[in-house]
Amino acid sequence: MSGALSLALTPAPLIIALGIAAAGGGRHRVWTRWPAMAGLLATVALLSLDAVPVVGGGRILASFGQAMPGIPYLFRADSVSVTVALAAAVAALLALVGPRVLDPRQSMSLVLCVLGSVVAAVAGNAVMLFAGVELANIGTFLLLTPHGRRPGRGAVAALALEHLGALGLLAAAADLQGSVGTSDFSALPGGAVTPAVAVPWALGAAVRLLAPAMVPLRTTVTTAAWAATAAVPTGAVMLLRLREASGGVEPVAASVTLVLAGLAIAAGGAALLAWRSTSASRAGRGLCLAVAGPVIALAGLPEAIAATAVAAGIAALEIAVASSVLWERSDTEQTERGLAAAALIAAGGLPLGFGATAIVLELTAAMGLGAVGLPLVLGLGFAVLATVAGSVRLAGVVLRRGGPAERGSGWPPLLGVVALTASVAGAVIPGALAGWINAAIGSPGTLADAGAAAVSGPAGGWPGGYFVVAAVVLGAGCLAALSLSGARLRAPEALLAPRDGAPAHSRPQPTVAVALPLRMARRIRGPRRALSDIVPWLDGWIAQQPQLPLIAAGGLLAVLLIR
Repeated sequence: MSGALSLALTPAPLIIALGIAAAGGGRHRVWTRWPAMAGLLATVALLSLDAVPVVGGGRILASFGQAMPGIPYLFRADSVSVTVALAAAVAALLALVGPRVLDPRQSMSLVLCVLGSVVAAVAGNAVMLFAGVELANIGTFLLLTPHGRRPGRGAVAALALEHLGALGLLAAAADLQGSVGTSDFSALPGGAVTPAVAVPWALGAAVRLLAPAMVPLRTTVTTAAWAATAAVPTGAVMLLRLREASGGVEPVAASVTLVLAGLAIAAGGAALLAWRSTSASRAGRGLCLAVAGPVIALAGLPEAIAATAVAAGIAALEIAVASSVLWERSDTEQTERGLAAAALIAAGGLPLGFGATAIVLELTAAMGLGAVGLPLVLGLGFAVLATVAGSVRLAGVVLRRGGPAERGSGWPPLLGVVALTASVAGAVIPGALAGWINAAIGSPGTLADAGAAAVSGPAGGWPGGYFVVAAVVLGAGCLAALSLSGARLRAPEALLAPRDGAPAHSRPQPTVAVALPLRMARRIRGPRRALSDIVPWLDGWIAQQPQLPLIAAGGLLAVLLIR
């Protein structure tokens, strides 16, 4: 299959899945969920085919007529489009196979969200990018609207704000069509992106990344369902295409607008995280805003390290919004709370998740501006410190919380588990993951080859993998010491006095060793003992080598192989 043909067919499986659901009336899961999963799998396969020729900086262009004079149906595949579209499709697929089965309307809406993100990712001009963003907006609105009910005011307000951001992109495209005669990203001349084009475009992208703060909490779907499949992918594409269209040097008005907006968003997200620390859903959305703030602030800087920081920040934001499904659940099961706390800590910036690597690269890019960037460094630094402290505090609240368990929540959400695994892997091997992300959507060649466990940029290195190992060892030692000393994770409840006056203790509180999710270590106790019995025997056998049979077998193999 040629590259242009596979690129043109990329949205087709999702359109077919929507058609099957519409033909079946959209009322039965057999007509919605399975076609949706098949369409997403086919989309992932087609995007994987598109990824082969674009590895190393390649590009595929395919034009299929004109919508109107000067505005062609132009598709374009490069490393940015393939990476962003794959992230949206995989997130939707993981959301569909999770323990909480979406109803038919929600499954169709999720497919529409991914269709919008895919169209926006492979769009070759600003007009098609606007069409993809609008499709994602419609999918998000349908996902937030209960079937057969009147849309809530919060959902209508969220749609209005997101549509306003998309209109900013449309205004920029109209300005480009009127001034230079085209909005194709690969055909824009130098200087075509003026302040009148860049400012509404940049604000529209910022609105997309701020979607977690605009959508109401009283919905039947989690933040991860629409944010990881529609809001963040389309916002990332808008930011990255703006940098490409401007040649990395945006007008001063757009750069200042993005810096001020990013600082305000980072500070506001950290404040919401601290203010709403008792509500995991609200505080978690503040955490997502705090992660998005530096991305928006650095998107207008011309330096190559800024492009690298934006790429890492976008990846950290996608992981954070996907992980939000863990802390938005109200399960009382111990493992669920442990996963939620780990996701918050990883997204908050501690060196146990990829968020720490993104923060280091973002601060490095800000420091690269010199004295001019000192206010940006101080603003982002204070926001980062507040976010880290707030995420740790919120993790403690989530770890201790209780409440009625959700129906049918026997297993944790697969999307959240995969996102948490990716974040931890990014902390263990930040050099490998950050280097791959930088090569895909950042500025290739900015990061030096410092090994898989460390990342090295123009301002120095970040040995994140070594910090993870040290933190795990230190944490295990602290927990062991607390457990041996009899310390408790939370204060015991007050003594209850029965009617006869005899003191009676309430239900004993678990100690640290019991309260923390250490069940996995206990479950593998048998295999660990068997392995500990085998190791001494193996060590003794190796210590007696070489023996005559081993020498004879080795000599025979050497003769055969040499011959």
